[in-house]
Amino acid sequence: PLGATMLLVLAATGVSLVLPFRAGAAMQVQVMRRRYGVERASVAGTLVAEGLIDAFEMLAIALALVPTLSGIGQTLLLTASLSVAGLAVLMAIIIALAGRRGGRRRWQAVLPRRLRESSARVVADLAAGFAPLGSIPSLLRLTVVTLAGWMVAMVGYWMVGQAFGLAVPVYAYLAAEIVGDLAGVVPVTQASLGPYELGVSGVLVAFGAGPDAAAAVALVTHGGIILSEGVAGIGSAWALRLSGRDLFYIHPDDAGPGAEQAAAAITEDRLPRD
Repeated sequence: PLGATMLLVLAATGVSLVLPFRAGAAMQVQVMRRRYGVERASVAGTLVAEGLIDAFEMLAIALALVPTLSGIGQTLLLTASLSVAGLAVLMAIIIALAGRRGGRRRWQAVLPRRLRESSARVVADLAAGFAPLGSIPSLLRLTVVTLAGWMVAMVGYWMVGQAFGLAVPVYAYLAAEIVGDLAGVVPVTQASLGPYELGVSGVLVAFGAGPDAAAAVALVTHGGIILSEGVAGIGSAWALRLSGRDLFYIHPDDAGPGAEQAAAAITEDRLPRD
């Protein structure tokens, strides 16, 4: 269900604020399996596909903004974006090769016989999570929605910048948003405290903002993000009535009573197993 999925995304974002190692993503995988019968690997594939779309859009925007920067700001934005895009391309290639029928035969041949069937199922489920990227209309819709999200967030950054009197172009806030998001790709600190502030303030300074005002904007925007995501996460977890039984289980037999019906409803949308 769309509403439950949106609430789960918000709850997972809140969890990732307070727990390390992408705990929010793990929660999405577990809850979707237990409540709706979606295979764990399929959910993981969808999360990775979402990250790929973000990475490529981020790179496109960064390349458009690089000519407006100079010195360290240009280097920072371009290097970070290219690094993320490079990792995304590598991951996409690996998954695509693993999902090819011939590729599956080759890598499965090196596995013990007892693991071949289960590994083939996992790869098929993972590929099912990537299925939306194989449809042009679906990919276009995803791209438009993602870009709209970037624009809305940019307006939020711009509003904070106006409150502090920053005299920088509007697209400077888009560059700051990109670097702020990149700061959380590798979770050096919880909620990206420190890397976010350094990155966002550095980009704003590169666009001509004063160091003190840029630092203030970085602190306020990060505080606003943490507060809003935390409140939304708590509220969403309460609305979903999440409990330990939704999270701490291992075997598929532990799935909730609605999982079988939900799995049957989505069977036609999944890739065939072979």
